[in-house]
Amino acid sequence: MRALSGRKPTLEALRADEPIEKIYLQAGVGGGSINEIVKLAKEKRIPLANLPPKQFNELTRHPNPQGVVAKLRDFEYADFDELVERSLRGAGLLLLMDEVQDTRNLGAMIRTAEATGCDGVAITKHRSAPLNETAAKTSAGAIAHLPVAQVVNLGEAIRRLKEAGFWIVGAAVENARDYREIDYRDKIALVVG
Repeated sequence: MRALSGRKPTLEALRADEPIEKIYLQAGVGGGSINEIVKLAKEKRIPLANLPPKQFNELTRHPNPQGVVAKLRDFEYADFDELVERSLRGAGLLLLMDEVQDTRNLGAMIRTAEATGCDGVAITKHRSAPLNETAAKTSAGAIAHLPVAQVVNLGEAIRRLKEAGFWIVGAAVENARDYREIDYRDKIALVVG
């Protein structure tokens, strides 16, 4: 079981039909997004619980849970081959992360990938940050809408993408070009990390 803290991430998880088991609210919180969370949770028959602040704070390690914590089943990674097929039918833009170890960076990159129209993200299985509460919160709910696959060998994943017709673009400081100069009409896999 994993925890998801924050109003926006919880709201996006509800909208994306994430597997939420229960939502905990800190007693006394309210307002627009909390009201929307309560409304959607009731529509989807997800149990709600109001807890006093001390008991509520024991549910999360996040420093600013914004008065809401959702308990979800553990994150399920997408199948890499299905991710490639989805991208071939979609925008043709994938983000590959090579050993990104900071959970906040992981969440921020997932948020950016979702905002820019990526079809999905692939991360390395080893020496990478986990998809956890911090990554989910930093993604501002994007993690609920964008499939993330794990790959054991990034080189093998790149080879398979090339065979599927993707151009591989690497992010680098040396000889860098502005990202707006790249022709994205072809299938692109952007590698960062």
